[in-house]
Amino acid sequence: PSYNPNNFNNFGLYVKNATDSVNMYDGTMNIISGYAMVDMAVARKVRVIAGARIENTDMKSESLDASKEVGEINETDLLPSLNIIFNLKENMNVRLAYNRTIARPTFREISPFSSFDFQGGVVWLGNPDLQRSVIDNLDLRWEYFMRPGEVLSVSAFYKDFKDAIEVVDNPIAPNPELSWFNAKEASVYGFEAEFRKKIDFINALKNFRFGVNVTLVESIVKKDREEYESELAVDPSAEDTRVMFGQAPYIVNSFLNYENEKLKLESNLVFNVTGPILVIVMKKGTPDVYQQPRPDLSLNVSKGLGKRFKVKLEMENLLDASYKQTQEYKDKEYIYEEFNLGQTFKAGISYTIK
Repeated sequence: PSYNPNNFNNFGLYVKNATDSVNMYDGTMNIISGYAMVDMAVARKVRVIAGARIENTDMKSESLDASKEVGEINETDLLPSLNIIFNLKENMNVRLAYNRTIARPTFREISPFSSFDFQGGVVWLGNPDLQRSVIDNLDLRWEYFMRPGEVLSVSAFYKDFKDAIEVVDNPIAPNPELSWFNAKEASVYGFEAEFRKKIDFINALKNFRFGVNVTLVESIVKKDREEYESELAVDPSAEDTRVMFGQAPYIVNSFLNYENEKLKLESNLVFNVTGPILVIVMKKGTPDVYQQPRPDLSLNVSKGLGKRFKVKLEMENLLDASYKQTQEYKDKEYIYEEFNLGQTFKAGISYTIK
């Protein structure tokens, strides 16, 4: 039978094209670049690696709905780089480094259309006014290589951001709506320490190797006028700065490795955790949303059988800590979103053909 939307007595299967041009776009990006670099020893124990890269970014995202604004970036960036390495000893260095980098938005972030996130239940809206971020990086690092595969290092770093890309909530939308915007001024500084060592100085532990990396970070973002004034209306003591989107105040990564060539046995236990991370910048005085620390522990074990067989067992997310996003108001925590992924166990066997 012919399809008549006003006739409810029709029976059968009908297909209706509900395509909306406002939710379709064409995206193009062309990058033209070139670089020059020099690597030379300026003294017996001083090495300099210097250069510069020039990049032209031509990026455009255009909705098939002609009434929508075009997302476009057309910029030429000069990206200098300088590394100075001081060789204090044969196995000890001090490195001083500066470089400039850029971070471009994705097509999804710059495209003028909205999409529904079925998992989070929010609408994501692209921002055609979004610009690329420019980051100046400065690092000072001391490193000591005790033996092959062993290292002790300490470093300090500073990063200056122009137009850092952050996720922001739309406070006037009738339903939850998230988008991206540029924070004009932001900076990050901190310290990092790394240690990797074989434990063969204890005979019973000679097949073990241990490593840990700890990073402590302080981040500062200058709030825009709308964000700051809306907070002042709720809290007169509110500061005009906040932490940076996506930046944890601390990061810890560690591992314990066992390797026995005679037994053809190898295992790796990995643990990592990060501090609370700002994941949604809220407006109109509403508390920001933070991803709370989620410790993660994983174990991999492999065993060779004969000359060609190997069995492997992978165990991931053993602690099954929850993904929890929260907001805090008057020293009380409110759940924004929370879920568990569960633990994952994988087993496999492989055969090598020679």
